[in-house]
Amino acid sequence: MLKEALHPLYEQLRISPASIASSTAVKIVVCFIASWLLWRIWAFTVHPLVRPNAPKELPYWIPGHATAFIADAQALIERGKAYFNDNGEPFTITCGGRKLYILTTPEDVAEVYRNNATLSWDAMLNELFVGFGVRPSVIHKIWEKLPVDVLQKGRPELDPAKVQHLSSAHSTLDLYKRQLLPGPRFEKINETLTGYISSSLQWTPVSATYGSSEKRRIECISLRDFCSNILVDAITRTLFGDGIYDIEPRMTQCISDFNEDAWMLVFNYPQGKNSKLSKARNQLLKAFVAYIRGPKEIRRGQAWLIQTTIEEQMAMDINDEDRAALLLMIYWAANINPYKLAFWMLSYILFDPSLLATLRTETRPAYDPTTGTIANPSHLLTACPLLDSVYNEVLRIVNGALSARKIIAPTVIGGKTLTAPNTILIAFRQLQYNRRIFGSDPAAFDSARFLREPSLRSSASFRPFGGGVNYCPGRFLARQEMLVFVALVLQRFEVTLAASRPGQVFPELDTSTPALGINSAKAGMDLFIDLEETA
Repeated sequence: MLKEALHPLYEQLRISPASIASSTAVKIVVCFIASWLLWRIWAFTVHPLVRPNAPKELPYWIPGHATAFIADAQALIERGKAYFNDNGEPFTITCGGRKLYILTTPEDVAEVYRNNATLSWDAMLNELFVGFGVRPSVIHKIWEKLPVDVLQKGRPELDPAKVQHLSSAHSTLDLYKRQLLPGPRFEKINETLTGYISSSLQWTPVSATYGSSEKRRIECISLRDFCSNILVDAITRTLFGDGIYDIEPRMTQCISDFNEDAWMLVFNYPQGKNSKLSKARNQLLKAFVAYIRGPKEIRRGQAWLIQTTIEEQMAMDINDEDRAALLLMIYWAANINPYKLAFWMLSYILFDPSLLATLRTETRPAYDPTTGTIANPSHLLTACPLLDSVYNEVLRIVNGALSARKIIAPTVIGGKTLTAPNTILIAFRQLQYNRRIFGSDPAAFDSARFLREPSLRSSASFRPFGGGVNYCPGRFLARQEMLVFVALVLQRFEVTLAASRPGQVFPELDTSTPALGINSAKAGMDLFIDLEETA
């Protein structure tokens, strides 16, 4: 009887296995949340107090900022600046387990460019080498010193005693400078490049590509494709000669496809074997292997830079596949920006008929209508101040490049101690949208900005070609290339927004993709133009 009487109480007190499991789960969740809160308080509140000299980290709810960085790096950096009240101090973001120190002031960036002792660009290159297809086991050869006689052969103009004993990697950078900085070799490559641009912009090849040669007008063509087809083709032939197209007729399309997603290689972002990037890379590598192995005739017309680079790599016993990957890096660097910059220059010009008319008048003295050529290129370089201002202003607005340095020893910048082996990241847009220098609306295009204030060209906030040890040696060639291209388009054609597409809006910058230089337009925001041959 007692058992039956106590049974209801027993049933109330008995804890079921399900209740025990539920209670355990609650405890685990509570412990997890408590641990997470303690970590967050330590990481973003206590730690900055304990280490006041370390850059503060932008807080996050889920591990790291990688997703936000890939989605829109510029927006993430802007969020960081706002979170820290735009105080100008370096701050930290975490991507893929790696700490990135973000610099946003011209003073801090200038300090980076002066520092070759505790900051390294070379360390960044190793990751690029692998991404472009160089085998990790070969990278050490790229940093080995070249034989002195090989270095002397590539620099016959120098006193042998003054030839620096360089590694293959540093020698290639030196060859860049000897080809692209003003001098006889620069004049040669500049003449070749502008010659190809001029030939490609003749009415016959343009009409053959986009319309009938019997018509004097071509309607509704993609401005992006127009700039890409002309400039990528010209650069390709300038570097490698015409024979490269006999090996791979689709070189122009391949490098365009490669450029679209090349940021994945630079930022170690996973890409599938069948992705557009992987397919384009494989096609280009295959073409360059055939180019290296082919007869000398196939390389006729190649630039001195390419010829000497191939010879020096051969002396280091680097195999054809790895040399092809190194050639791809050169090819990519030459093509990543020009067609995008030309697209933006023409876009701004086409949306301002008054500017177009003024530039056409300003550039006319450089053009010879009887030969259809730029007969006086020095006029473009020295007597077209508005064209030069437009060039610099467009560079300022659309350049979203991110530059990096690896820290190899503790480094003090902006009053904060940056530690190894982390990475410094410089966002050029943060400099070139500096309101103190460029006004309250720095994103607004002002065609005469650099005409009114020529000193802006040397401003620490205007660094479209970087600085320091990797200050782009191609800056002189890039300027002449753009000025000649735009002048030829304005003089040879009546160019207008396509009449069949009324209401075209000005393209927006695509800041959602990590930029390695000039930003593209957002997907679906190409412009379409009509071309008519001038009399």
